[in-house]
Amino acid sequence: MAPFAATRADAHRARGFTLIELMIVVAIVGILSSVAVPAYQDFSVRAKVTEGLTMADSLKQTVATNAAEGQALNGGTPGVGTTPAFAGTPHVNALTVNTQGEITVSMRPSAGNGTLVLAPRDGASGLVAGVIPANAITWHCNADGASRGGAAGTLPARFAPAVCR
Repeated sequence: MAPFAATRADAHRARGFTLIELMIVVAIVGILSSVAVPAYQDFSVRAKVTEGLTMADSLKQTVATNAAEGQALNGGTPGVGTTPAFAGTPHVNALTVNTQGEITVSMRPSAGNGTLVLAPRDGASGLVAGVIPANAITWHCNADGASRGGAAGTLPARFAPAVCR
């Protein structure tokens, strides 16, 4: 007999997995998916929120330019100090700027259904319309429960980027 020849008992044992082994694998896959699916859903909403932050970049530049020139931060010289018209996107409802230069990004339900506030700071204080900042402008992003300066947003923190929590 050859040294590697299979006996009848070996052939019977090597047919496949038992039912209990398959059930264990199915249970493990179920547990992993129950954790992964909610995490993926939050991640996909976070990706949609970044659209609003990207769209606010041009407004941040406008606010910084107007503050550096001592112009009004909203409603000032046409083409320079006014908030541009915004039609909205599938994930971003509105972008607005107040007289302190704070940009509010309003998200649609597909992107968390809340607001993020981008607050410009002159050192530790907010910007003042018509006053040139004494320091470099820094921006604080505020979601729900976070107010590092400026108004707090209403977007749930789990959907906000880490810098906004």
